[in-house]
Amino acid sequence: MCIAGGNNENGPHGSLVKGGISSIFAFKFCIISTRMPFITAAYEIMKATAVAVKGYLRFHIRSCPMNERFEDVIREYIDFVNEQVGTYMDALAGFAGHYSNVQRQVHRISRPIGRLKENGEPVMVCTSYEDPAKPDIILNRIIRADTYLEANSPGGSNEQRHARAIVVFLFTFWEDEIRPRLAKAKGTPVNEIRSDIMGDVRILRHAILHAKGVVHAEEHRRLKVLNSMFLSDTPIRISYEDMHQLFVLIKQDCGRLMFEWLGVEDAPVSPDQIVDVAIQRGGRGSVSYSD
Repeated sequence: MCIAGGNNENGPHGSLVKGGISSIFAFKFCIISTRMPFITAAYEIMKATAVAVKGYLRFHIRSCPMNERFEDVIREYIDFVNEQVGTYMDALAGFAGHYSNVQRQVHRISRPIGRLKENGEPVMVCTSYEDPAKPDIILNRIIRADTYLEANSPGGSNEQRHARAIVVFLFTFWEDEIRPRLAKAKGTPVNEIRSDIMGDVRILRHAILHAKGVVHAEEHRRLKVLNSMFLSDTPIRISYEDMHQLFVLIKQDCGRLMFEWLGVEDAPVSPDQIVDVAIQRGGRGSVSYSD
């Protein structure tokens, strides 16, 4: 049995590739997640995340003008968060597509996989970038079919690693790019730009990169917003609902920062009622909200 992506960018992995940097992570996770031990795979994933972050900052972030406006920087981060929402959804669709295609035997397979064992032996799934119709193709991964299905199932290892990469990406862009620019636009030290949710994301990032994905008890006590979402001394597991809530919480805090910057004290809703933020172009800026 052989599964291959071929050279068609609109093929099985097309929804991942076109999604952007985060979707490239998802594709990479699918390739390496079961090809090597978990620790090595996690290390490779985090290396890929760091390289992608550097590349994004180098090639996709415009030079900061001297008179950059506070609301423009907030808008840029909201746009960035929305990009992550989109690529996360694309990645989930890609994982679901892999799962469905293998399960229904239409993913360029060469023999049925309806049974997970044949003649007493596990049925294997082989993946390749090359066309399986060509002779002497290179197989990039050989994996048991049931393991492949488990990795691509909802909440499976591919989804978990992709979600963790997004958490790392969200904080790195905030801390290294957005926060210093907000401080410069506001004329204050960087440590005066404070966000409880991004402080919690920092703790998650540290656990993912430096503690094998475990938030230890002393770090868990420092969580101000996400303490009920994750358990202490337990590997981080981020569900679809958790990711949705995380995106909402970050946008709510962007709304809070905008309210404070604009001097809004009597808004019709409080920041914790905001589910999305849109900043109009032109003028000093405004916040649109929905509850």
